[in-house]
Amino acid sequence: MKKKLRNAIAATVLFAAPAVLAGGPELAPGEVGYFSGFFVGGTVAYHHTNFDASSTADIMQAVVVPAGTTTDVTVFNTGSLLLDDSSGGVYDGYAGVQGGVGIVFGQQWYLGVVGFNEWGSQKNTSSTSSQTQNNLTTAGSSYSLDTQNNQNLASTTSVSIDNDHGVAAKLGFLVAAQTMLYGKVGAVWADIEVSNDVMLDGQTHLNIVFPDGSAPNNTADAQATVSGSSSGSENKVALLLGVGVEQYIYEDLVSLNIEYDYANFGTVTTTPGALLVTESTTEVGTTQAKGNAKVSTMLAGLNIYFGSSWI
Repeated sequence: MKKKLRNAIAATVLFAAPAVLAGGPELAPGEVGYFSGFFVGGTVAYHHTNFDASSTADIMQAVVVPAGTTTDVTVFNTGSLLLDDSSGGVYDGYAGVQGGVGIVFGQQWYLGVVGFNEWGSQKNTSSTSSQTQNNLTTAGSSYSLDTQNNQNLASTTSVSIDNDHGVAAKLGFLVAAQTMLYGKVGAVWADIEVSNDVMLDGQTHLNIVFPDGSAPNNTADAQATVSGSSSGSENKVALLLGVGVEQYIYEDLVSLNIEYDYANFGTVTTTPGALLVTESTTEVGTTQAKGNAKVSTMLAGLNIYFGSSWI
């Protein structure tokens, strides 16, 4: 009996010793509290934003200017005089904070929610100019008018995005006790601003031609400049989609996550601005601009977890 008791005690010590030396039994993923609980952290990100923009200028009332003769000259006719479409990509860095809470269940699945805020700004400005020339001959009873219209059309359009904040569900899978692959889906808000400036510079040259050549040709010039601007801003919401990986780098306390996110903020349209004849309060038309922002983000975050070791 004593011999059996001694053998049982020896066996117990033999099997227990490795566990004591190792600091405890080996636990399955999720049982030591990795990823479960609250976390807060800081982020750095690299944003690539693709801006699409357009500007228009529409004349509602013909611009008629005296030419120093008995004939007034129409420098700008009614209709659409400018349509400028542009696109450009901008790269910039952002800094931010993030925090959230989640739980590991079934030893490998993670369900959580994360909120974040980033500080930074991006802007794209595009400019365009063009010249149009129209020739028109109008017959009169005793003379004809050779008319040459030259119009210089120029516009500058800007679209910018400032800061962003949002909230998303975080769905993950633990491929190892301290490593998780995850996806994000949520909403992100950002301020989008759009503005434009346009200038329409027109000149018409008249050459009065007498058919019998009895009098020398008379010439006259008429010129007018029309300019205007418009602007608008809106806090837009976009669907946020992301994927990433998170790895503990210090015990069950500190982790590093790297992720890619995408958001399309849609279109912001300016309030129409008046087109005015230079040095005059006469409104002859309107100008308007619109733009949108599509943001791709590469982000890295350093997080502190308040999980099982803090409870």
